Amino acid sequence: MNYALYRQAYGKPKFVEVKGRSVKFKGFEEFGFFYYVTKFCTYEVLESRTGMSIASSDISLKQAKERAQEALERKGLKYLQKITQKMIKKYGLSPKYKEANS
Repeated sequence: MNYALYRQAYGKPKFVEVKGRSVKFKGFEEFGFFYYVTKFCTYEVLESRTGMSIASSDISLKQAKERAQEALERKGLKYLQKITQKMIKKYGLSPKYKEANS
């Protein structure tokens, strides 16, 4: 199971369990990514350890993956490393990784 970091209107963001499938992006192999379809039929691509959204599309999975690849390439590997560490420090590690290390 995977977890998305869900930002509520009020209160602290929390991890929500979702049924996701793994996806890889060229140049970012050290990271884990997955996608899932939201209850609003939007395809979301997320980074696995943080549950952070990378890209989305309400058109197709292909478009969501293309948008994710473009965003990753635009921001770069160093930025992704930095922001994932910041997210983990602020919100903690995804329960998927906490469970794996228990």
